[in-house]
Amino acid sequence: MSTSSGSYQEPSTSGSYQEPSTSAEEIAARDIRQGLDPIFDSTGSDFLVLRDGPWGEEVTNNVVTAVVWQYTTTPKASLIGPLAQPTEITIDGTSYVVTNEGEDPQVLRFIDWFTAYSVLGLIAASRIPSTSITETDPAAMAAWLAAQQTTS
Repeated sequence: MSTSSGSYQEPSTSGSYQEPSTSAEEIAARDIRQGLDPIFDSTGSDFLVLRDGPWGEEVTNNVVTAVVWQYTTTPKASLIGPLAQPTEITIDGTSYVVTNEGEDPQVLRFIDWFTAYSVLGLIAASRIPSTSITETDPAAMAAWLAAQQTTS
């Protein structure tokens, strides 16, 4: 983001999530609820849109509107298994609502599945160690150095 002086500033992370109020937000909410209904319980789920973010009220060119949202819901037993306890999770995403005059609206949705699946325990993420074996094992370091000398 440029300022009047031309220097870069980090975007503000402040903003508030609120109920959908524009037609694009309502279309995005309906799309998410219908699209996720086979695996998430839409009854009592909250769909909120981010307002007052670094981009202002609404990002649109009057054909495409970006809707940044959070959807708080509970997975159905078929996703997490019949014996698992349902856990309420919040899914983050962005939908682009395309409204061409005379055509039905189209929605492109982008969902942060990594975070949702991590919360559910469906995936496990680990960090690659930042040290190599040659830094922690003197014998491995000696072998590596010997190999380097024979190849040069």
